Amino acid sequence: MELNKENMKKIRWLIAFSVLLYLGVQNLDVVLKREYQIGWLSNIEAGGGTSDRWLARLFALRFTPQSRLSVYANANNTHENRKPGSSGEWSPSEIGNGISTTESGGIDYLVDDKRRRWRVEGNLNASHSDTDVDTRQSQEHFQNAGNTFTRSRQSGDYRSTNVSTDHHFQFNLGPENNMHALELHFRPNFSFSNSRNLNDWLSAEFSANPYELENWESLFQGTGADEVLTSILVNKVRSRQSSNATDVKGGMNMDAQFDIPHTSNLGLFSAGVSGGHYKAHSFDLYQMDNSQTSDFRHRYLNEPADHLQANASLGIITPFDAQWKWVATTTLSYQYTHDSKENSLYRLDWLEDMADAGLETLPSTREALLEALDAANSYLTENDRHQTTLTFDGRYDNDIRRNNTRYARFRFTWKLGLTWHTELWDYTGQALRHNRRTAWLPQAGLQILRNTPGMKHELELQTAYRQQLPSMFSLMGLRFDSDPLNIQEGNTGLRRTDVFSSVFFYRSRGWLSKHGRNLSATVRMNAYRNAVATAQTYDAATGVRNFRPQNVNGNWDMQASGTFYTPLGHKGFSMNLSLQDNFYHSVDLTGTDALTPVRSTVCTNYLSLPVRVDYSRQKVRVGLKGQVAWNHAGSTRPDFQDINAADFNVGINGHVTLPWDVQLATDFTYFARRGYANGDMNTDDLVWNAQLSKSIVKGRLTFALVGYDILGQLSNITYSVNSQGSVETWRNVIPRYGMVRVIFRFNKQPKKKP
Repeated sequence: MELNKENMKKIRWLIAFSVLLYLGVQNLDVVLKREYQIGWLSNIEAGGGTSDRWLARLFALRFTPQSRLSVYANANNTHENRKPGSSGEWSPSEIGNGISTTESGGIDYLVDDKRRRWRVEGNLNASHSDTDVDTRQSQEHFQNAGNTFTRSRQSGDYRSTNVSTDHHFQFNLGPENNMHALELHFRPNFSFSNSRNLNDWLSAEFSANPYELENWESLFQGTGADEVLTSILVNKVRSRQSSNATDVKGGMNMDAQFDIPHTSNLGLFSAGVSGGHYKAHSFDLYQMDNSQTSDFRHRYLNEPADHLQANASLGIITPFDAQWKWVATTTLSYQYTHDSKENSLYRLDWLEDMADAGLETLPSTREALLEALDAANSYLTENDRHQTTLTFDGRYDNDIRRNNTRYARFRFTWKLGLTWHTELWDYTGQALRHNRRTAWLPQAGLQILRNTPGMKHELELQTAYRQQLPSMFSLMGLRFDSDPLNIQEGNTGLRRTDVFSSVFFYRSRGWLSKHGRNLSATVRMNAYRNAVATAQTYDAATGVRNFRPQNVNGNWDMQASGTFYTPLGHKGFSMNLSLQDNFYHSVDLTGTDALTPVRSTVCTNYLSLPVRVDYSRQKVRVGLKGQVAWNHAGSTRPDFQDINAADFNVGINGHVTLPWDVQLATDFTYFARRGYANGDMNTDDLVWNAQLSKSIVKGRLTFALVGYDILGQLSNITYSVNSQGSVETWRNVIPRYGMVRVIFRFNKQPKKKP
């Protein structure tokens, strides 16, 4: 077991903290004093293993009929950063990105009044993580005069600290016979986060696919680079970056529901306020080389921001019959939003005495720093938005009941709304701008729900329409070149976007549930008129891209999914079959060498078909699983080569009770990837995890031996494609390890009343 002194100290500290926390919780009595009404549940776990892996965590729960208090603490370097469930169970860790060390803890509480006059619940959570990430990407950029290819690598250390707390206070203030006649809800919240990152970045763009040429990173070693690799090189970038950011947010929301005297109407009132302050700065040492120039930049960016939002709404629900079949709701709401931001970019390489300065070095005086201000890429913005919305909702709900049980249902809901949007925009930078715009923004929605007789099937259709405005920043039409390879421009002629959406749900109810089966399906579709796309002009000689937002038509997408579960006979077998298909019709504009960008349409499809068969009987649980995921991209462009990439996996998992009541849990999965442009991504991997455990002292003490990625072949590869290109990404993961864990569980149920 490879445990160094530092890790052992962490484990001992957490165990000591856990014990003290556990003992402290035992002395808490939130509401009730009588011993027979109090129950306890807790578990403490510690483990250490090879590859310097370690883990320690605690969960303790105290509960009564009117209260619940739980605490948890978790520290590990196995990429486990989640909270336990309400009963103390810890979900299996996910693969994650990078190799991280995490410490987290928190408290959850709930207190109920016996008379149900009030209810209080909330939580406080804190965490710290330190993650080492190594990311490699292969990109193909779709260009109308021949595609280009980029290889990049980023490695860095990412540290973050987060604290958050949320609470909910509910009060029922109506008379004794109708306490909900006046119902108040208060929801305060607060969060704090701080991050500090340090990373190194290498990238190179090529005019031809370099997949047969190894070691593209040799281009940054000065000599020894492959001549063919050099001949197809368009540009290369080396960058070292550091950043530090702090984000503080807080707010309060209040909701009230009340009966309106002398009517059958119901009133709704809500109000809220939230705000935040964001402070961030970053440094980078940037070196870019292409056929025409060598560009070195030492940059410092300071970008604080403030946010404030306040809202209020008043609604009246009016029933038109005693059964509330016909109901209308009228709502008037108002929202004010204020955002201010500073974006100050300093070119420290412009100062003679900063020529050899380190990454995070600043000039000694404020005056010297101001001399390095990149005025063309620095600005201050102030944005105030006022939105007043009036909505009319209607509902017809025919609930047919037989023998006091719902037999069938038909519900029809519609919504009409209109928003008066007023916006003020102040910009100080390349120019002084004071802009104002006003707009009417309509919205509409429709919902139809049908439960067939006997509640055998449920069908639901939802449709909606809304409009969204382009950002005021984009409408200024200014040009920013802080990134010499990616020039950003605005567009004063942008129009608003119309968004049409619809979704259809199907759920089997009584039709299959009596046989223990379940079937569900969902189909979603979104269509856009005057969508804001990114027009791109590419310089083939230097690799410089100019981006400009522009309205286009033809963007739409559709997603379909379905699940089916059924037992197989009466022998303990069951099957779970799923389908997920996402289709995107993406339209952008591309051009090469100053040509006017032309329409580029790419259709992409992601299809996933997982299936699982499980067997459970007495002391044996076994499962077979398989999945096929297919990624396809095609286009009518004559120079476009279709993309077909597929991921397959098949495996088995099981849980078996061995002699002497030893528990064996294991899973074995074969992963295969095909069709990736980068040959390194086309892999075959076998991943095997296993755990042996033995419980003693009536199940209170458990010893476990865990093997994670026993064969050492686990990898994390993702793939994405849109109208501008495709991206294949590889990320590092935790290396294989073995671990010994010790778990102590304590469960004390409330005593029965005498």
